[in-house]
Amino acid sequence: ARGRVDPTTLDLASCEERLRASPRTAASLDAHLQCLLGIDVATPPHPRVYAEVSRTLYLRGVGWPSPDRDDLAAARGWALRCLALQPGVAGRLRASGGRITEDVVDAVFESEVDCLVWGAMAWARWIDRQGAAGVGIDLEPVQLLADRAAELAPDWDEGRPRWAVALARGVVPPALGRDAEQVAAAFAQARQDGGDRLMLRVDEARFVAAPAGDLDGWRRRLETVADAPVDGQDLDAYEDLAAVAVAARRLAAGPPPPSVWMP
Repeated sequence: ARGRVDPTTLDLASCEERLRASPRTAASLDAHLQCLLGIDVATPPHPRVYAEVSRTLYLRGVGWPSPDRDDLAAARGWALRCLALQPGVAGRLRASGGRITEDVVDAVFESEVDCLVWGAMAWARWIDRQGAAGVGIDLEPVQLLADRAAELAPDWDEGRPRWAVALARGVVPPALGRDAEQVAAAFAQARQDGGDRLMLRVDEARFVAAPAGDLDGWRRRLETVADAPVDGQDLDAYEDLAAVAVAARRLAAGPPPPSVWMP
C-alpha cells in the first residue's frame, strides 16, 4: 500500500531506540547486536540489517576487542553478504570464485554504499591488526571496496567513503608500495569531510604522524582524543567511545618503532 513502512525498517528503529535508552557500555552494544541478529533470524535477508550488523561488529572489534572472537573479520563477512544480496554481485562473485574483483564491485549500486564502507573499514583495520606479514592478498580487495564507495557516494555519512579510501591506503606496508604522500592527502580530504570525528584523529596519528616520525603530532592527536568528552547514545557515540579507548591504549603502549613504517 502507498505510504506503507517496511516492517524491517521499524524493527531496526526499535533496536536503535533500545540502544539510545541503555547505558553506554559494551554490554549495551552486545545487546544491540543481539537485537539485530534477532531481526535477521525472523525476517528474509535484508541489506540494511546486514549493514547494521556489520557496523556494530566493526565498532565492537575496534573499541572492545576480545581474543575470543574476531569481530573485524565477522564485520567484513556480513558486509560482503550484504553486497551478495544483489543478484548482479552474487553472479559475479560466483564467476570470480568468491574473490572481490573490479568486475564484482562494478555491479554494486549506490543503495549499498553502507555495506561497501563498513566492509572496507573493517577489512582495513583487520589488516592493520594482523601486521605486514601475509596480508598482501587482502590489500587490493579492500581498496576496491573503498574506491567503489567513494565513486558512488563520496559524501555519504559526512564523507565516510573517503575516510575508507584513506584507511585502505594507510594500511599498505612500505615494502608493498605504501605512498606516504598519497596517504597524507587522503586523510586530509577525509578530515575536510568528516570534521571532528575522534576516530579519524586516531587514524591520522597511526597512519600519518607515526610513519612520518612526527611523534609530537602522534602524541598530541591521541591525547586530544583520550581526553575528549563523548555525547549521545547512538552508534556514532559508540564510535567516539571506541576512539577514546583506542587512543588511551596506544598512548599507554607508546609509539610504534620506526622499523614498522620506514623502508
